[in-house]
Amino acid sequence: MKYYGKIIKINSAFILSLGIVSASHAEVVNITYDTTLDGINDSVYTSAVNLFQNDDILTGNDSNSGVLSGHIEEKNNSFIGSGSNARFNFKLKDSDGTKWFVGSENSNGLWKGTWYGANGESGDFSFSAEAKTPVYSDIDSFSADSIFTGGAFDYYRPLNDAFLVDSEDYHQGMYLQSDSGGLPFPMSFSMILKKDFSLKSFKLGSYNNGQGTRLKTFTFDVWENNTWVTKGSFNFAPISGSPQFQRQEFTLQNAVLTSKFRISATETSDYYNGGRILMWGLSFN
Repeated sequence: MKYYGKIIKINSAFILSLGIVSASHAEVVNITYDTTLDGINDSVYTSAVNLFQNDDILTGNDSNSGVLSGHIEEKNNSFIGSGSNARFNFKLKDSDGTKWFVGSENSNGLWKGTWYGANGESGDFSFSAEAKTPVYSDIDSFSADSIFTGGAFDYYRPLNDAFLVDSEDYHQGMYLQSDSGGLPFPMSFSMILKKDFSLKSFKLGSYNNGQGTRLKTFTFDVWENNTWVTKGSFNFAPISGSPQFQRQEFTLQNAVLTSKFRISATETSDYYNGGRILMWGLSFN
């Protein structure tokens, strides 16, 4: 069987993040998957997928003469024992053989699970609706300056499937803090995306620990002609309450088309021990 890097084209609609709805036309979603079954989708491969859904039934055909059939359970149905996160399963049979996919929706609306091949192949996979703005499956890499490591409370969260999710839960997704001082500025993180996106509006959060808001000014930079170019400079409004986490929305003057960007904290209103930075919850609108 040949699975690696194959583009699966299925004539059906699978709007996974919107729950169970009937669809009469094709919608594009992305499937990302790997070939190591360990519970972590390394997103080694990405395929554009079209999928039809009729109530709880999935059907489709792909460009490789394949036939897809499957089922999505109704949410919160006491008769079948379903909960708030729908479970699904489907089979794809084509000239390469048969693959079985099983999984469920997680709390962030991402559909994920495991797949198995007829000859013992297996791996982890996830689906998400094809987005006009980047989502987790579009991220190639994430990095943060060394100032966010080293000290007892200098920390940044590794890349995970809650990155770029529009959520007010600071326990998930992107989170960085420099607690031991953080001078000199700037202090930055950057992302490389798998393709170009048009970026203009985004949300970013910080924290008031009772000694001031831990972000005051920052820049949004993109990689152009082998150097960083600043496309926007922003003020993060003081967070009045404490202790309190808060996200705010920012808009670039002009949309930028890029696959590599950086956000750099340049100032903080928390002056304790030379300034402490905390940034979290990046998402694009």
